[in-house]
Amino acid sequence: MDAVGGQEIRLPALHPLELWQETGHPVLIAPGYFALTYAWHLDKELLRSPEPLELALIERNVFRVDHPDRFVALHVFNPVTHMKLVELAYATQATDDTKARAQALCEALGKTAVNVPDTPGFIVNRLLFPYLFDAVNFQAESGLSSEAIDTAMKLGAGHPMGPLALIDYVGLDVSKAIAEQIGTPIPARIDELIAEGALGKKAGRGFYDYS
Repeated sequence: MDAVGGQEIRLPALHPLELWQETGHPVLIAPGYFALTYAWHLDKELLRSPEPLELALIERNVFRVDHPDRFVALHVFNPVTHMKLVELAYATQATDDTKARAQALCEALGKTAVNVPDTPGFIVNRLLFPYLFDAVNFQAESGLSSEAIDTAMKLGAGHPMGPLALIDYVGLDVSKAIAEQIGTPIPARIDELIAEGALGKKAGRGFYDYS
């Protein structure tokens, strides 16, 4: 499930996990929905973190992994029902069979998997959040409205959502946690809005007013 934006979104079913049970041994899966990182042992949730933790960190420090050769991370994007990408990261001891099964699981879920390095933010968040926070800084420098910046990026760059609306959707607090994890400087405006309780769409106010 996904708790980003104050809403829970469940995958249609977790029955594809049966793909992992053929050998009778447990397979550890750590799916992260946009900004949250989960660890699963078959269908049991073991970990949920508000930050995009590194797989190696989970493997070493969060809980003991009996079968590191069958440990993978799946980063699924919100909204889960519409976003096709899954970022796949593997433990250093992951076998070719584990990698093939991870790919098969993603295909069974109707997703497209991209193998990514085990670094904070993987690919998408590592590149996305510097851009999002640059938009916040640019707004402070230019005095432009949120609507102007977002409209320009939607119509000029072909983005489905402008950067400031996207921060609101993700949540300013979650966005800050991601930025801290990947080493992106936090704009002062983000801290100001968080202090005011303006956490984005889930709180009714952020860069936009949703009341």
